[in-house]
Amino acid sequence: MSFANADAATRPRLAGVGGRIPALGLRLSVLVALIVAWQLITTVVDDRVSWPTFTAVAARLWEAWIASPEAWLENLAPSMIRLLAGWGIAIIVGVAIGTLIGLSARARDYVDPIIQFLRAIPPPTLLVLFIVLLGIGDSMKVAMIV
Repeated sequence: MSFANADAATRPRLAGVGGRIPALGLRLSVLVALIVAWQLITTVVDDRVSWPTFTAVAARLWEAWIASPEAWLENLAPSMIRLLAGWGIAIIVGVAIGTLIGLSARARDYVDPIIQFLRAIPPPTLLVLFIVLLGIGDSMKVAMIV
């Protein structure tokens, strides 16, 4: 019996680790091939500013993030604070407005067209408006998250 044309549901599955190791090996080999191609192409191009080699990127990653734990606090902490502040504000405002809309048909009639209009606007297009209104600072970044 040939399984070439059989339905996927009727094919026998490779059980256990024996089926997972070749799949993992294939995935890793594709990743390694991409890294090798990146290194070879950027070495041939020889433009370190526009096309850095994989080894240069890996070395910079090591020195900036892994070898220096203070970089985590210096760079990651402010971003996480902005993210959590925006998320918290969005939860409070969203639950309050959602409860109001859910409890009052009149409020739903007033607010629903505005909400539907705002849902149709892609969030990246609001970036320019927020930069003009709020400037480039934490308030603009939190407003984009909300």
